Amino acid sequence: MTNDLGFNNTYALVMRRDHADQLAIKTISDLRTHPELKFGLTHEFLERHDGWQPLSARYQLAPAHVLGIDHGLGYSALAKGEIDVKDAYSTDAKIGDYGLVTLIDDLEFFPQYKAVFLYRKTLSPEAAHALNDLSNSIDEAREFCRGGLPHAIVVESVLRGDRFNEMRSEVDSEGADVVFIEIIEEGNTFEISGFGGRNMARVGRDAIMTSLPSALMFELSKTI
Repeated sequence: MTNDLGFNNTYALVMRRDHADQLAIKTISDLRTHPELKFGLTHEFLERHDGWQPLSARYQLAPAHVLGIDHGLGYSALAKGEIDVKDAYSTDAKIGDYGLVTLIDDLEFFPQYKAVFLYRKTLSPEAAHALNDLSNSIDEAREFCRGGLPHAIVVESVLRGDRFNEMRSEVDSEGADVVFIEIIEEGNTFEISGFGGRNMARVGRDAIMTSLPSALMFELSKTI
């Protein structure tokens, strides 16, 4: 087993960033003073032992409206203002795509689900070393950016999470036009930034050789 990859894919509660800012909500505890907010929660989260029932008891939450909703439809409902709060996986790329904010789990209710690679003991030492190198990749990228911002950053989808979001915030705070491109698993996908409301371009793994150069050229041309 490798060291952890630098992100914790646990559950979280999210809101639209503008709405959370308007109500000065930063933590899950802050929700206690806003029982009027509508919660749209996945059916699985409503039933989990680390889900809604024990969470609401721990934080003493008693919202007037709690609805069961499909995971994918929940993001759309949140964007339309049909619900105010939903559960999400903390590393879900849609949190950034929809301009959402993850509420701080200030009572540390949610368990940590850190990502690691499991591999056979028969794996070559070289391959095992390469897998372990991924465990520090986000931190190394942050340190690299502090030494001088690059023109573009290409990130594996699996590495998107809290550390990546922190790194991007640091880069954005510099006010420089840095291109972000996400490598995803969906085959030959090629989507420019802004498509579907996303804030970075996406290239499928099977299209890296053919589409990544074009993505870089196109995205960089938008910064000139």
